[in-house]
Amino acid sequence: MKKTFLALVGVLLCCTMFAQQGDLKRHNFGLSLDFGSFPMENDYFEVVNRGVTELKSAVAFDIALKYEYMLNKKNTFSLTAEPGYSNHVLTIYNSISSINDRQSVHALNLPVLVNYRLPITENVNFIGATGLNASLYLTDKVELRNVETPIPEYNTVITTTENISFKNPLTLDFALKAGIEIATKHRFQFNVSYYLPILGNTNMEYLINGVDYGLSNRSDKGINRLMFGISLFL
Repeated sequence: MKKTFLALVGVLLCCTMFAQQGDLKRHNFGLSLDFGSFPMENDYFEVVNRGVTELKSAVAFDIALKYEYMLNKKNTFSLTAEPGYSNHVLTIYNSISSINDRQSVHALNLPVLVNYRLPITENVNFIGATGLNASLYLTDKVELRNVETPIPEYNTVITTTENISFKNPLTLDFALKAGIEIATKHRFQFNVSYYLPILGNTNMEYLINGVDYGLSNRSDKGINRLMFGISLFL
């Protein structure tokens, strides 16, 4: 088994050494669109307010510019910087009011990745990448709808305002990517990305009428994201 594995590694290295990608420029510019769901492991929050308020679903949409610099003449290795914008859409459910409250969390991203390109056919390459991603969260507080809680014994209704306050605006992720590149007149890449947080960004406070009653799920863990995307290089 070990010999077979070493033989496969040797074949891949030989393919890389003799592969030519002469049609690729040293400097390349493009655009990428990504969609994904999260969390993979840790939630923004599981249940706050003793089970009354909870996260029902969360998805993400990313758009980014891409700059790629070829590191060697055979174009097997390259470096990319991908500054972009991310919108995390959270659907938050309140069991008392039966309201699904949809909120957006906005962020700016800057992934810097080292890419490895392995030719499969004349116009198709395997692409693998790894690197770091820094995200700056522009949303520091999510204001939920006012919740009206009836108190029958007192013949009254209490109106409360719920806020979720984000405490860590900056997070750092370890990024992994893999996909297929199709080189025609333009280059298209179809990839899967996985972001593993190094710095947590889910340490938050749950407030009722601006007061923290100790109902929050405090966590300094980050959000693992799985994204599916397409990139176009001009």
